[in-house]
Amino acid sequence: GFKFGIYTDRGPSTCAGRPASLGHEEADAKLFASWGVEFVKNDGCWDPDCGVYQGNVKGTGICTSSGRREAMKKYAKMAEALQRSSGRSVLQALCGWQPWYAPGGRKVGQMWRIGADVRDWPGVYETTRMMEQLVEYSGPGGWSDPDMLLGSSAGARLTLTQVQARAQFSLWAIMGAPLMLGLRVLNMSPYDLETYTN
Repeated sequence: GFKFGIYTDRGPSTCAGRPASLGHEEADAKLFASWGVEFVKNDGCWDPDCGVYQGNVKGTGICTSSGRREAMKKYAKMAEALQRSSGRSVLQALCGWQPWYAPGGRKVGQMWRIGADVRDWPGVYETTRMMEQLVEYSGPGGWSDPDMLLGSSAGARLTLTQVQARAQFSLWAIMGAPLMLGLRVLNMSPYDLETYTN
């Protein structure tokens, strides 16, 4: 079913440059809990320890083993704050676009992105090949996340052909991946509706 979700980042700002949760994990978790949030996508842009390159911030764009440990500590801090604030299970989806999240992801979240954003059919192929190497890390309670299902519905920013969309859904299901829709549900075509309600 659907979960009420929200987006944040483990760094000082989100990928779009909006304020994020670094240093505000407790306050953000309390606010999210007061709203009844059930799903938190916690992205990895602009993390000074392990994030994308920022021209004006020294040392960014590099993710050493110590940077990886720091990234996981930040995710753990948010996971603990979410648990304390809500008193219930809140799904935390880690987003750092790297396969190295798979071995430790389950300790701090329930989903962990293992590759770049899937934007087209070559991206589906590339991510599928990466997922096949990480199968041992997924199972009940935690899943390697290859990214959202694109669908074929007209009007979406990113789409596949109908055959490709159905193949992507089949691959994600076979791999035990989270089945997250990356399209507007209210504008879903009958074909995509049939695919995703199969």
